[in-house]
Amino acid sequence: MLKITADESDALSAPESKAGRLQRECLKLLRKHKREGTIPTNGRFLFYELEQQGVVPKHYVKPSGEKRARTPAQDISDATMRLREIGLVPWSWILDESRDVTTWRYAANVYETGAH
Repeated sequence: MLKITADESDALSAPESKAGRLQRECLKLLRKHKREGTIPTNGRFLFYELEQQGVVPKHYVKPSGEKRARTPAQDISDATMRLREIGLVPWSWILDESRDVTTWRYAANVYETGAH
């Protein structure tokens, strides 16, 4: 079992809150990944692992049985963002391979692009 220090716990949301519980579970899982050499990982893998462990459901359901708009994956994203923002998890530990940054080349007019 991976332990969270008192100082680390103080930086997280309240332990009895939904956000606080999920932040702690995400931190434990990410530290396990680090120990096992499986960093970087991504949010989707974290979701699948936490769902398999019973920490989060596959989706949230309203009392009527209808799926809620907010998803457990969004809550995991929020939890890991908090862990990164407060410095408990390095940004490089979680990657999103499905996205990239593209810098478009542009000019004020065609003449400046050299395409004349």
